[in-house]
Amino acid sequence: MTLPEGEHDFAFLGLLPGHLLLSKGNHDYWWETKAKSQRAMPPNVTLLQNEAYLAEGLSVAATRGWYCPGSADFDAEAAKIYRRELLRLEMALSDAVKKEQAAGGRYERVVMLHFPPVNDKRDYNEMIELMQKYQVSRCYFGHLHGVKTDFALTGEHWGIEFNLISSDYLGHKPRKIK
Repeated sequence: MTLPEGEHDFAFLGLLPGHLLLSKGNHDYWWETKAKSQRAMPPNVTLLQNEAYLAEGLSVAATRGWYCPGSADFDAEAAKIYRRELLRLEMALSDAVKKEQAAGGRYERVVMLHFPPVNDKRDYNEMIELMQKYQVSRCYFGHLHGVKTDFALTGEHWGIEFNLISSDYLGHKPRKIK
């Protein structure tokens, strides 16, 4: 629930191989400001919040996302948050383009979200449209657990490969993305 309570978990992340990219989920109450939370992380962990990170030929853009139009939980308040998350996704993808240009090359664009980028019926929406606009090839998301994982959008749709990476769905084993 708090940064100090997470010290043991953060230390464990420091023992894992590779460079870890984390984005905020809806139950990450320990995540205070990005700067303060980043200082609590081991050197091999980078927190991403509405921004992009370049590594190994990938341009990874990340934001939280939210319930999409048509979802069972979509109401007026969810609509406001969804609109804000669309802006944040565009900020992250725009940041990816800027960083790619500064690095002098084109990278494969990948999006990390906490929430699935579609509603319960897997309908096309503005989040997908935005990923297509920025030529995103893969999207990774979590949030779904238990029986809800049976209905997750996975595989290729609209020219984008979708991957559910909830911890329990993956058997609590980190998934290497390359």
